[in-house]
Amino acid sequence: MVVSDVEVCTADNMYMLFFENQALGREGAVPLSNSLTVADKPRMERALRRDPQRFPLPFTQGHVIVSKVFLGRSFPIREGEPVDMSSYPKAYSVYRNVTMELGVKSHRDGPSQWFVFDHELVLPEYIVYFEYVTQGPPASPDLRTATDLPRSVDNTLLLDLLNTAPVLKPRPRMIGLDERTLLEVARANVLSQITVLNLHGNSLSKLKEISRLSALRHLTISFNEPNLEFVDASYNHIASLDGWKGLGKLKQLDLRWNKLTKAREETATLRKHAPALLRLDTRHNPWNRPDSVRRTIVGRLVTLTHLDDIPVTEEEVAAAAQITAGSRINQASLLANSRTDRECPRSLSLMSAAQLLCQLSSPPWPLHATPEPGWTARITALTLDGQRISRLANLDKLIHLRWASFNDNDISKVEGLENCLCLEELSLNHNCITNIDGLSKLHRLVKLSLNGNQLHCLDASALEQLPNLHFLSVENNCISSMHGIQRARALLELYIGYNHIATTRDIFHLKVLTNLIILELHGNPLVDKLENYRIYVVFQLPALKALDGVGVEVTESESAKDVFGGRLSTDMVAEKLGHSNYSDIRDLTMQACSIRTVDLSPTDLFLNLRSVNLENNNLTSFSGLVCLPNIKALCLNHNHIESILPRQKSQAHLTNRQLLYHKVNSSGYGRPWPSKGSRLTNLKALFLQGNDISQVEGLEGLTRLREWSLTRTGSKPWGKNSLVGQSVLLELHLAENRVRDLSNMEPLVQLRRLFLTRNKLQVRPYSVLVFFLISSSGIFCLALSALIQLLWRDEALASTLVSWMRPASSKSALFFPLIVFVCCV
Repeated sequence: MVVSDVEVCTADNMYMLFFENQALGREGAVPLSNSLTVADKPRMERALRRDPQRFPLPFTQGHVIVSKVFLGRSFPIREGEPVDMSSYPKAYSVYRNVTMELGVKSHRDGPSQWFVFDHELVLPEYIVYFEYVTQGPPASPDLRTATDLPRSVDNTLLLDLLNTAPVLKPRPRMIGLDERTLLEVARANVLSQITVLNLHGNSLSKLKEISRLSALRHLTISFNEPNLEFVDASYNHIASLDGWKGLGKLKQLDLRWNKLTKAREETATLRKHAPALLRLDTRHNPWNRPDSVRRTIVGRLVTLTHLDDIPVTEEEVAAAAQITAGSRINQASLLANSRTDRECPRSLSLMSAAQLLCQLSSPPWPLHATPEPGWTARITALTLDGQRISRLANLDKLIHLRWASFNDNDISKVEGLENCLCLEELSLNHNCITNIDGLSKLHRLVKLSLNGNQLHCLDASALEQLPNLHFLSVENNCISSMHGIQRARALLELYIGYNHIATTRDIFHLKVLTNLIILELHGNPLVDKLENYRIYVVFQLPALKALDGVGVEVTESESAKDVFGGRLSTDMVAEKLGHSNYSDIRDLTMQACSIRTVDLSPTDLFLNLRSVNLENNNLTSFSGLVCLPNIKALCLNHNHIESILPRQKSQAHLTNRQLLYHKVNSSGYGRPWPSKGSRLTNLKALFLQGNDISQVEGLEGLTRLREWSLTRTGSKPWGKNSLVGQSVLLELHLAENRVRDLSNMEPLVQLRRLFLTRNKLQVRPYSVLVFFLISSSGIFCLALSALIQLLWRDEALASTLVSWMRPASSKSALFFPLIVFVCCV
């Protein structure tokens, strides 16, 4: 079964809680944490409360217990509920995030606390003494270090506890596994829900019924009946045999139709924990190398008589054993396949440098003679291709190795190269490698090839330790994201074809690689899925010289700029904000980004978007913004917009080609017709300062608009029906627009503030501007109170008018004060 990462729990907290619960006659959950700070915090707080002025600090020395824990099905803690099994009947453990304010969303992403209900699932392994290093006055000379700590009574008890064999709580004996028993043990409602099954310590002697669990992925059967001889685990989803322990008498095992992939790892588990196994069936599993599975199993499980229902012959066992013995790196293989050349000849061959040197030159020493002392330090090139090597070992003395090739082997881990600090080129094609750990010390590595392995991601921490990596080839793997590649900043060539990369966001990880000139993406889903794939990649990576084996032409770069230049898309938003959680975005600010068009489709991704600021861009229309459903504030100052929401054309006036583009999604343009309700109907504030507005129309749907700025837009007088529907508009900015009259403004019945500075209004000096508006009841209401700043700036007269208007406006609740700033220039 899956074992959690190393968990840390302070002994004080763990045992204090345990004994408190025991005294109350109940068993509480075992508290654990993956953070020393979280685990040790209660002890530190208690010590400070007892003696806050003491120095050195009273908690500088302590100890923790490091344990292996099986978390099983884990649920987050619900606030207000007790942490016990009655509150979480289907859980093995519960957890609580400690750093939610830092954005941690998963209990495996940061400091957390766990509470495990079953004490038998916690296996203490080590006790660790530690000491905090503090700053301040020097500690007293007699302060003892952690290594000199006296073993008190508590420490002795803890050490005795760790040295004793685990005592398992007696469990009811299970004769068989019927449906009711399986549901009760797994705490599930139906068999199809069971993915994790813990059957340890149940005195089972046979396991046949678990083949009915079609969704089973993890099975623990350790500490069962010592005479367990037969296990049928076929027709499940078992991906690993971790947790299969204590099977000393097991003779027959059926693992057909599961998800096993790593023959070497699973065979090692069986060899260790099932030494008496006679019959094994592993058919219909997705093995990484199906052609070598039988040879691997037979060579390691020497007791087998039948494999996959076929008898194992003595000749087959001898041949497999010989192959296994010859798959180790030894002195003979090093002598035969190494070279001592100091320079690699230039060649147009596709072979690696190590392969080329071993082909062009002969071994520097006789194969059967005893080599001179220190001969391994002279090796600069090594080729061990196709040797069925399963582990990189005996390479620690190759301190001057520069070029190495281990293609077509059974290597599952990159290890054993820690002392090869001069390594410049490493080829590990067609192995079983799942990660690139083990390369952190190879700072001189320039070329790395890992084609045909089982990589699922690119380890950012490992790539960051390779400052001179110029060439990386990871074709034919299972990589679904290029996250992490941005750490290889010196990269010139990247070959990542035939993987599982499917989103355009992965291209953004390459944008920081300013030196990247060659890129291979062919064979990924992205290539077929993305329209205009090639020019899109060229646009995002303008420094590219070759893409998918074809040189980038100047015309392609120009076409890319024409098609994708200045386009605000979901990918651009993700790149700007650093995430693709579009539903979490409430405010979007993209100022001065040279945006020409907006394409935030599908708009359902932006249901929570409330404010958009696109100041100082190159927009010419509202296209792409009118479909955003919940926008309340829109700032488009200083663009090149010429009209405000032009009225939609009816389908009767569209050409057949335009109709096709809107109706057929496969054309690349098809999308539903925007309804009247999707044209910014929730908009409350619209800022269009500094645009080139020539026509004001299409405002009928903006019935909730409260604030509207048209300052310095060159707006022409609007028509009679231009402002229909703006009955709730409170503030209107029309400064610097050469406005000559205020006609057709009758619909603005709620207007409070009107800004008309620097216009061409024909207003007599000392005149008062009065609007007569008719309310729904037909009564004439004086909606005034006009404040006119005269050309001659007669402040005294302005003050007189203000004092005159105040009592007038307070006489009736029907008065709506309208402040009009007019400057006649």
